[in-house]
Amino acid sequence: MKTAFTDQESGKMELLELLKEKYNCEFVMVKNEKYNKQGLINSYSCIAAPKENVNQEFNAVVTSNGQLKDDFSLWLFWNDLIKKGELLIENGDDIETYKVIPEMGVSEKKWDLQCSLNQFIQESNAYLILEIQLKDTIMESEYVNTIETILQKMYNQDISLEVRIDSSDGNIFWQTISPNMEPFSDEYIRDAIETAIDSRF
Repeated sequence: MKTAFTDQESGKMELLELLKEKYNCEFVMVKNEKYNKQGLINSYSCIAAPKENVNQEFNAVVTSNGQLKDDFSLWLFWNDLIKKGELLIENGDDIETYKVIPEMGVSEKKWDLQCSLNQFIQESNAYLILEIQLKDTIMESEYVNTIETILQKMYNQDISLEVRIDSSDGNIFWQTISPNMEPFSDEYIRDAIETAIDSRF
């Protein structure tokens, strides 16, 4: 039986060993190491990556009772999730640039490519952050109608979306769209815009 780790260095070694056992490859710690001691259970967390592909960063946490949670499986579905988000944004006439960022919480579960994308989304609660930059030609008086148009394709999806829309002056809209929710009303969008603009100051 393994001895529970009692400091940051032994926590890191435990995490890297458990990741190797789980995914059958070598991992390295990249950044953001944190060691916490709470009662009888210690925890160590960091951003890690495969030794052979350090660009595939992910979150991982291990507790001194041997429980490992991570979000490395997100990379298996990364490209499909990016495409899923791009289909909701591309060809927007009022959009200058956009970025799709897949996210999920850490989990003990391990997924593989025999799992469908839809199954992965449902089981992992993965979601997409959609960062959208409007064209400079969009006037403030046009924000409500512009945002309403952008959001039309985002309702009734099978994945939650965190939508962040910026103008040249900063953020003007930041809301979550859950599957099967009702579309935002014009009044709600207007209030959300006012709140976002006010929060800059």
